[in-house]
Amino acid sequence: MKTFLAVAITSALSLLPLGAQDVGTYDLVIMNGRIVDGSGNPWFYGDLAIRGDRIIKVGHIGPSRAVHRIDAKGMIVAPASSICWGSPNSTC
Repeated sequence: MKTFLAVAITSALSLLPLGAQDVGTYDLVIMNGRIVDGSGNPWFYGDLAIRGDRIIKVGHIGPSRAVHRIDAKGMIVAPASSICWGSPNSTC
């Protein structure tokens, strides 16, 4: 069974474009995961940076200053898309 890491971010959060607001420190960086963004594009290895309640950057972040880090090597990171699975109140 493959390991799956779902980053459940509520639909109120926005997934910002690559490079948007990427200056400074992050509260959390999820590194080395297989990013599946739900857009239909192929997955890719990358990182996901979060500050407060927002996803700040998705891509290859590289060395960064983060309060917390999670190494997601071998796992799938699915920002925002996983919130709809099995939710009875979902409008997805």
